[in-house]
Amino acid sequence: ITKTNIKVLSVDETRELPDATLAYGEVNVSTVTTGYKKIKLFTHENVGAGRVHLPEMEMSTTSVWFEISPDFLEGLDISASQLGGALQAVANLLRNIAPLFIMCDPGDIRTVPMTRAPFSQRPTIYLYDNYPGGVGLSLKIMSYPYPLFRAALQLVEQCPCESGCPSCVGPFLEVGEKGKFHAGKLLEKINMSLQSSENAV
Repeated sequence: ITKTNIKVLSVDETRELPDATLAYGEVNVSTVTTGYKKIKLFTHENVGAGRVHLPEMEMSTTSVWFEISPDFLEGLDISASQLGGALQAVANLLRNIAPLFIMCDPGDIRTVPMTRAPFSQRPTIYLYDNYPGGVGLSLKIMSYPYPLFRAALQLVEQCPCESGCPSCVGPFLEVGEKGKFHAGKLLEKINMSLQSSENAV
């Protein structure tokens, strides 16, 4: 059980979209492991838990993040209790697909979804370089975001699973029973916003 907090230190670039913002800058990432769960392999039954006392780890790096406004969610039929699962599902997709587009190892970039990010007080998904100071991976995403989000939507649409699996949004126990469906709705609107922005440019 790991908790990650992200503090935005500086904003170097922003891109305004319809009811959303894509931004890039320097962030401070603090991570602490607080416990563990014991889960049966096939049934996912929780058979125990315990606490872990480890020091907090901090790192300054670069990140790209996607903020959405309340108006962005209108018409998507995603309740406040379901929003966390939907954001987690999209974050899982981006984490799995991003290495293919920016040519890196899967462990080189991390994603963190927040239903109310401290910086903007908005639902936000962060993608940050997993190296102190950053190595330019998130900057590549900032420069060309549309292909990544389009591929994430295609994966959701083409995956034959019903409610989510490790090959797409992650298991439904992690993202919720409607996590895959809501992720698809979010990605559809994100792609429309990015495409309209690119056409305007």
